[in-house]
Formats: sequence, C-alpha cells, structure tokens
Amino acid sequence: MVGVTPTPLSRGAHNRCLYCHSATQRKIRKLFGDNDDQLHRCPQCDTQKRLRQGSGAGVDVDDPDPVEHPERYYGNNLPPQAAILSDGGETA
Repeated sequence: MVGVTPTPLSRGAHNRCLYCHSATQRKIRKLFGDNDDQLHRCPQCDTQKRLRQGSGAGVDVDDPDPVEHPERYYGNNLPPQAAILSDGGETA
C-alpha cells in the first residue's frame, strides 16, 4: 500500500519472548524485560536465577545458559522449553 509505514513489530509480537516466541504476560515483561518491555528470555526458555540477573532484558549473565548447557539443569530447574530448544527438536 502506498503511504503505509510498516511497524517494526507486528501486532502481538511485543507480547512474545524474542528467544523462544512464547506468549508472555505484561507483568513478566515489565519485571524482567528491557526498557521497551521486550523479553529477550522468558521463564519458558531460561531459569529464574538468570532472569533475575538480567537475561530477560538482554544482559549477558555469568550463570550457564540452560539451552547451551542442559546437563547442568535437571528436575524442576530446567525450563520446559530449554530441553526442546537445546536439540533443535530433533529428538523425542
């Protein structure tokens, strides 16, 4: 269309994690997100400890990433999406 400027985020994209694309609640985005309330990581793809350290806002944190090091996380410490993302969905 002529005269229409595309927006950088489609409607609803702001409500999703930038890493795993899970839907996120506004309060989680405000608590853990960056200055634009965008979540770079969320509770579905990262640990609470890492989120509290700033991973949700896009900050590099010292704790190992559960997606890159799933062997370090087991039981309830591993976010559900991390197991799926770590192997690219290749295994069942």
